[in-house]
Amino acid sequence: NKQVRDKMEVFSFHILRKGFLLLLLSNVLMKLVSAAPEGTSLPTTKETYEEVKCPQIRCAKKPENAPVLGNLDCTTHKNSVITLVPDMCNPVKEFCRVNQSFNGNCQEKSGFTNPMLLFPGSKCDDYKSEFACGYGKRECDKGNCAGFNETDHCAFSRDCKNRFYCSDGKCTRTIASGDNCSGPHSCGRTARCWFKNPDSLTGECTSLFTLLNDTSIATVLGNEQIVQEDANLLCVSGYAHPTLHRCVFEGPKSKNKGRECQDDRDCPSTQDGIYAECKCGYNDGGKKYCDLLSGDDEWKAVRTKFKDYYDATTDCHGVAGWTFCDTH
Repeated sequence: NKQVRDKMEVFSFHILRKGFLLLLLSNVLMKLVSAAPEGTSLPTTKETYEEVKCPQIRCAKKPENAPVLGNLDCTTHKNSVITLVPDMCNPVKEFCRVNQSFNGNCQEKSGFTNPMLLFPGSKCDDYKSEFACGYGKRECDKGNCAGFNETDHCAFSRDCKNRFYCSDGKCTRTIASGDNCSGPHSCGRTARCWFKNPDSLTGECTSLFTLLNDTSIATVLGNEQIVQEDANLLCVSGYAHPTLHRCVFEGPKSKNKGRECQDDRDCPSTQDGIYAECKCGYNDGGKKYCDLLSGDDEWKAVRTKFKDYYDATTDCHGVAGWTFCDTH
């Protein structure tokens, strides 16, 4: 089953017109989708805890007079100490790539990047190599990427003009909110085909940010609750309870966010039985700190900024998702 996930990112309205910067920010948005913490329930006995020892992470310079040879490891591991030495790499040709396990090695810089593929309706310029019309007619027509028109043959909704989707092999106008629907792209960018009734083969186009608090966003099928991707965005708040799958105003708050801790028991929340995670920090002392929870002001601000991004991109293609968008 797909889990309810917040789609969030810190966007400023004026950045929406700044092509490459917006692309970078929207990539961060997608990473945040799975990062919003919901909290955990604690074990009942102390014996169930396993002490987690955090690594000590330090930065250092390469030894004086050491040659820059390139193609080397740029991190070292000794006991629980991880040392990053980025200037072991040739600064002209290489960079230090570090993975999640903090193993780093020098990798060659590439002067070429594949162009970002734009959806029909996006602004385009044949003279800019970093962007290319990648769907529909795959051509720039009077400053916008051209898509297939109504009744034109299609294989995918991404090839049709904005506010159209591919139905039975032809581009068809998207369905209005409140009407019956049957596919993921049939309602366009500003609504979702919401299957409330498990016995029906059709759903209802439901506008985003319209369902009131305490409304269920799950479809009950036997003993299972099925939650569609992005269903939390149907809620007025843009947030739904992660296990009850009902629209709520906000989640629990971390009482000790940012404070040093030893385990989750040091990180209570405003909701009984729910604790923030005590997480390792990136520091040379191996210290841990209480994480944020989804109800904290920082995450609420992120959801507000995502709503600003959404309001500014309603003219974008329905298949584009929450990524780069520039139609103005």
